Amino acid sequence: AWRTSHDRSETGSAGRAGLCAALRGGEVPGASDGLASLAESQGPEVAIAALRALAHKAAASTFSRVQALASRGASDVRHAAVLALAHQDAERTRLLAARFASDPDSLVRAAAAEAATVLGDSAVPCSLLADPVAAVRAAAIRTLGAVATDAEVLRPLLVAAGDPESEVRVAADAASTALAARREPESARLAVSDRDPVIRRRATERTAPTSTAALLTALADPDAHVRVAAADRFRAGRSLDARCTTALVSAALDTDPAVRIAAVLALSES
Repeated sequence: AWRTSHDRSETGSAGRAGLCAALRGGEVPGASDGLASLAESQGPEVAIAALRALAHKAAASTFSRVQALASRGASDVRHAAVLALAHQDAERTRLLAARFASDPDSLVRAAAAEAATVLGDSAVPCSLLADPVAAVRAAAIRTLGAVATDAEVLRPLLVAAGDPESEVRVAADAASTALAARREPESARLAVSDRDPVIRRRATERTAPTSTAALLTALADPDAHVRVAAADRFRAGRSLDARCTTALVSAALDTDPAVRIAAVLALSES
């Protein structure tokens, strides 16, 4: 009997979750209140499905109820509630973002970072770049790659590329590469001017082969790793003018063997 009852319960939950998914983004009269009631009264599977269905401006009438769900209960339900709030009313959610970003629950902090994609605000994900939980740092990095418009954001992304957790490094690499592609001048500037040789190297690796001035400066950098990165970028371009060729010939006589090899390869493949 218990098994039959349990199976019916599981089937019922799946059916209710499916109904919520069908109503997602819709504007059926009265649907928002019904979905909010499901989110408040059902288990996590149904609650999350209901909250996802409420993630649109037409459901803003339920904002206060969804906010309550974002403040208590199961972590994954709170995560879905924070994201729903951002879609319902970005302005009101911005006022709550700092609170969510400092929540003890790491899933809520991750949601605060992800919500910034909707809010178009880089302040919250920037504040979470040093979060103790890798998943939160990765969420912050991914969001920055999508919303960052200030050139100053590139440096923190390059720092995060050296994170001890692979999850964060993967997110940082993808985000910083995307950002550098949009902000090539900033990547080139960091390649030649940042005080940290690790940052100069990472920025050089993301500098376009056509940014000749920046790469020539990097090829004369006091740090051998930066010089190698510059030679590799020239090699990727496969087209060298006289200045570049002269600089690479000099680099082929570098005191560091790795630089000499990179320079010779760049010359041989140009």
